Amino acid sequence: MSVPSPIYDHDPSSGAWTTATQNGPTVTSFDPLYRVKQYKVPMTQRAGNFSRVAIGTAGPGDSYLYEETTPRAVGADIIEWDRLYTEVPPDRYEAESFVYNQQINLGGKITEIPIPVNSVIKYSYFNTSDPTSITTEKAYKAVYVESEGSFIFYEVGSIPSGSTRLAEDESVSRWKGDIWEIKRREISNSSLLGAS
Repeated sequence: MSVPSPIYDHDPSSGAWTTATQNGPTVTSFDPLYRVKQYKVPMTQRAGNFSRVAIGTAGPGDSYLYEETTPRAVGADIIEWDRLYTEVPPDRYEAESFVYNQQINLGGKITEIPIPVNSVIKYSYFNTSDPTSITTEKAYKAVYVESEGSFIFYEVGSIPSGSTRLAEDESVSRWKGDIWEIKRREISNSSLLGAS
């Protein structure tokens, strides 16, 4: 791969650097926790022509832009900055101790009992500029709501079935740029009160 000449080899009056130009080799690194390649691409342009590209723009390999660093003036109306790209991570899992508030019915009232359990957290990743398009699941919860002197029983979330259950509502947070992380915590039903 040929590397562009250093910036000082160009005459700013020649009209060079009116568009953003890569001014050095792409630096590739690997994040072992998220198992993704990340890329740093050094850029050069005239300060008067500078404009940022959209977060989420496709980059090297299967990566997406998540940040452009603050431009640095290098003289003669020329600036340098880096475009930072990352791949979308694959799903990953972690084990963690957790206190689950198990609901039980005592005399017609719902009571929560804290139970220390082992949990498995699944992290999933999505690339989207609209995080509201990501659907999440709510953990099962039974509630009584008072209405005009009487109590109405409601169930919220997915009714647990099988060997595991969702221990808390799934949550969505920004990981980098337009890449969003969904956190899902599950516990074994066999670790709860009344399990056989």
